[in-house]
Amino acid sequence: MRTVLAVLTLSLLALPNPQSTSSDARIAKVPDGTIAQNTYLNDALEISFRIQDGWTAALIPASSAQFAPERSVDDPVNRCSRALFSSEPIHTPSKPFGPKVTYFVFNPECFPGAPFPRSTKDRAAVAAFARRVVHAFAHTPYIPPGGADFGGFDAGRRAFVTLTAEKSVAVPNNDRAQGEIVHVNILVTLTESNSYWVVMAEMVDDASKTIMQAGGVGVSERH
Repeated sequence: MRTVLAVLTLSLLALPNPQSTSSDARIAKVPDGTIAQNTYLNDALEISFRIQDGWTAALIPASSAQFAPERSVDDPVNRCSRALFSSEPIHTPSKPFGPKVTYFVFNPECFPGAPFPRSTKDRAAVAAFARRVVHAFAHTPYIPPGGADFGGFDAGRRAFVTLTAEKSVAVPNNDRAQGEIVHVNILVTLTESNSYWVVMAEMVDDASKTIMQAGGVGVSERH
């Protein structure tokens, strides 16, 4: 299932709440988690993440990475989220938009709207939830002004909602005064676990897109 979801033109960005703090209370309670035997575990979540062969993973310390670094720490997308860990292929040269996925946890209470769908077979529920997320993530690196496509899939007893988009990004290049323009592919995958959103965010160039489709992390229910 894949349907175009345009971003509505917003005249105002989300403004910080004067009474907010630099970290949402619920997100502040989420621990770092651990990586052992190619598996990421976190006591706040009801799922585990299995890193596939040929990929590596690294924890991201609290407050060291933001979902939207160009926005205030009091903006809900930063205040109500935290990065957990990132994963990338072991044998791939490092570059600005190379193959890499970053995992975030969000407190959905900061973003009112349609509930997470129980199954992606309910197209209306997926569309309503996708609009909620696009509105919440608009004007961040992961939702460009042109909008996003949305879709989803069910794996086991769990639903996953996807947002896909493309954009061009200027990357500094010593050989070019204006820098290099890189076509970037964006994939944001969300699932709900223990009343949190778990967000898997990718932003890769064309050469890395095929690598991302061939590997990464598997999600499993914790027992």
